[in-house]
Amino acid sequence: MGSLRPALLAVVAGLLVLWSLFPPAVGQNPSGQMVVTTDYELFGRSDLNGGGHVTWTLTGAKAADLRAGILHMFDEYPTIPRGFLFQGELTAANQDGVLESVEGVRYTDLLENVLERPGGAQGTLAQYMELYPFDLREKNAADPGLGFERSTSGLANTNVSTSADVEIRFLFEASTATQNARVSLSTLALAQSLYKPFTYAAIQSPTLTPSGPYPGSWPFLIEGGWHNITTNSCPPGVPSPCAVLWAGNDATGRYANNTVAATRTIADPAFATPAYIPFDLRFGSDAWATFNYTGQVADAGDRLHLQIAHAPAFTDWTNLSFGASVDLSQTAPGVWSTATVNLSGYLGDRVRLRLNFTSNAAGSARGFYLRDFALRAPSFYGGEVVQADTHYLIGTLSFSDPSLDSGGIQLIRTPGGEILQYHSTWDATALPTDSVQFRTFDVAENPQILFVIMIAASYMISRVQDSAYHRYREAHPAVYRPALHRGKWLHRLGLVAIAVLILFYFVPTATWFIGVRVFVSGPAYWLLAIVLTLLFGLGSRVYYRGQLVETPPPAEVEGRVVMKKVVIPTGPPEEPAAIGPHNPSAVESLQGATPTSMRCESCGEVQTVPAGADPRATICASCGKWLRHLDEGRRYLLIASNPSIAFGWLRDLRKSGAPALCMTVATPERLRLEFGVQGVSIVQVSAQAAGGVDPKKLDPAGLKVILPLVRQRKGGAILYDGLDQIVSQASLADVIRFLRKANDMAFVHGMTVIARVSPGVLADSELRRLNAEFDEFLDLSA
Repeated sequence: MGSLRPALLAVVAGLLVLWSLFPPAVGQNPSGQMVVTTDYELFGRSDLNGGGHVTWTLTGAKAADLRAGILHMFDEYPTIPRGFLFQGELTAANQDGVLESVEGVRYTDLLENVLERPGGAQGTLAQYMELYPFDLREKNAADPGLGFERSTSGLANTNVSTSADVEIRFLFEASTATQNARVSLSTLALAQSLYKPFTYAAIQSPTLTPSGPYPGSWPFLIEGGWHNITTNSCPPGVPSPCAVLWAGNDATGRYANNTVAATRTIADPAFATPAYIPFDLRFGSDAWATFNYTGQVADAGDRLHLQIAHAPAFTDWTNLSFGASVDLSQTAPGVWSTATVNLSGYLGDRVRLRLNFTSNAAGSARGFYLRDFALRAPSFYGGEVVQADTHYLIGTLSFSDPSLDSGGIQLIRTPGGEILQYHSTWDATALPTDSVQFRTFDVAENPQILFVIMIAASYMISRVQDSAYHRYREAHPAVYRPALHRGKWLHRLGLVAIAVLILFYFVPTATWFIGVRVFVSGPAYWLLAIVLTLLFGLGSRVYYRGQLVETPPPAEVEGRVVMKKVVIPTGPPEEPAAIGPHNPSAVESLQGATPTSMRCESCGEVQTVPAGADPRATICASCGKWLRHLDEGRRYLLIASNPSIAFGWLRDLRKSGAPALCMTVATPERLRLEFGVQGVSIVQVSAQAAGGVDPKKLDPAGLKVILPLVRQRKGGAILYDGLDQIVSQASLADVIRFLRKANDMAFVHGMTVIARVSPGVLADSELRRLNAEFDEFLDLSA
């Protein structure tokens, strides 16, 4: 039973560690969600390097939106239009409405660029790391399409009607970007990267300078009376003179009466196909247009409108609102203002814009100067994000002091490093403030140092408890020590304390499993180890000292007790063996020796025991059992001519149902009849007996006999009866070699071993060699 306790504690701790390695279940959002799962494997000391994997999983409507965006851009546009992040890049589009693998791989190639150089910088910063470079999980240089199919799901060979979830799998290299910092655990960098290739921005040249097929007024055309001029009336911060877009008479500097001046936009005039004419707002998550202007009109009948029309005809021109009115308001002379128009109502459409200036016959004025036009349609993820990170870090690093508002962490410390799991669910517009302290080395938090503290504290708790017990035991006469048992509750509490130290070392977030968010930091662990060591060290000493004071002398018996005669089986009288200097456990009864009183372990009756008699070999006159039982799990060498004592002990040891084995030179049938050893496996050691063990082949034949008993893992007992005769048939060296292996097997499984040797057969030197293989020597030859 004792050997099972450490194993049970190890199993419990192992289950907690294993439990912590599994991420929590993630609920499915009916409208769809994004799950970003990453694992990082880094190693090193001051600078950690390694790599990892990232998987994006989109479900429901979110998967359909991303798939549609990829399909529209990479199957419909042979070249990405101007204004997009990767304008001018070829797409391999065949315009068949199906996302082929060769089309999809162009998207993942551009996604690699987004991840490797976001905003022009090298690498994506996430938490305490810089991630660079990136690749498809199963990239295939010889067949890129095959690599795309193996690294994604829900994309290859799909169309806009496909309803499957989307999964994209990448791998990357990583290195630490800091050595000591409080880092944010939640990050948008990876979540938003999928949408950045679709971000759109059509921005007019600040100098209105033409470039190839693009007029200086792009995205507006030079048409309908609108043209570029220079003026000294410029916006703040713009050098004078500056270029502006204007509809009017250059000679008079005013617009004409009864005029209509209109100019339309064109998305990409470099391509002569209709697909490149409109602004494509199917990819945007928001959209708006802005421009700077200054100007005056003669009266309310003269006005400037910004209008919009839908594909495919682009004839349904509708006025856009500048806030309070669809008419662009005037400014004071020389004063510039910014106009903003919300286009979010047109997301998902392809549209054209038009500047339409009209005047009546009542008079004229300078009109409106326009410049710095920009139409922006950023693409970003909006909705629920489930982030699940696992950090496998090898080195002297440490995580500490977590601060969590919405997410949860699970931390595993090991002597080689730490494993951190972080999981959180949040809205893309409200990033949680979860953070943790990261250090590449901290004496108080270092996992290697804390491991040494755990080992030292666990050893000290066990050692001081054992030392206190042994001091208590040694304070009693040797004959009574077998009756002095450990304080089981105290030693079990010591095991619990060791289990707590082991648990909180390996799983400092163990209490999080029951909803108590307590993180056992390095300093807290140091304090816990010191307190538990002192508590059980001093507490064990105090307890056993108290037991020593409270234990009454053996002869003192409360009340009036009727003394009964004790039967001492000694067998027929014989000459004691000359075995040299040793201390017999039970000496010869001497006439006139002062008897002592002892309470029977089995029935509790007080018996009179001659001085020097071993209570383990003394039978209680009341119940017929031994006054004291053998300590289970120990190895005894017995000198006795009568085997009845050895077989009596064997019967006593197996009363709890434990298995037992007897190896003897006598015939099994005779022993069963003579000593009543039922239920005991008896194996004869003889070269002639059928089914017996050859004494010259004890190793391995004798060990094979013991193996079935050991495999039951129930403790038990082994009796070697007549060991001196076995030695005479084989050799002392063979027997000792066998005993060493057999006794080791018995010790590991908590089995009790008894070996009986007849007195006067073996020489003193041989007895001493045999005695070295046993825990206790009992001379009952008297």
